[in-house]
Amino acid sequence: MNGWTNVVIGTVVIALTATAAWAIYPKLSATLVGVQTNGVTPRGDARIDQSKYPMELPRLEVRGDDINLPDGSVLTVHMHNAQIGTLRVSGKRVQGAMNTIYQVGANEDLFIRHNGVDVLFYTARWKN
Repeated sequence: MNGWTNVVIGTVVIALTATAAWAIYPKLSATLVGVQTNGVTPRGDARIDQSKYPMELPRLEVRGDDINLPDGSVLTVHMHNAQIGTLRVSGKRVQGAMNTIYQVGANEDLFIRHNGVDVLFYTARWKN
């Protein structure tokens, strides 16, 4: 093989490998559980779409019900050991979407907190 053939083969192998790595977990979902507060147990779900990564940042959508906190309470959303966004309680519900600069793996933890206390969380394997 000549030098150009090696370069072309190497480029194709890298492109195929990189593309496969980006698409390992393009869309994930999770059922969120919560800690009972004043007799009410919050519940919710989360979805992440990273099918267009790295051209677009992964997008996390979160919904929670039965949040036993006053309207206007601010909840912080945490992934990758960092806060990635906030949600505001309205009618015992939260709902919102945010980008994360990190690609999310199937075993990524998600925590939604109020004043540092977990309200909703997910610590298991995400579903494809």
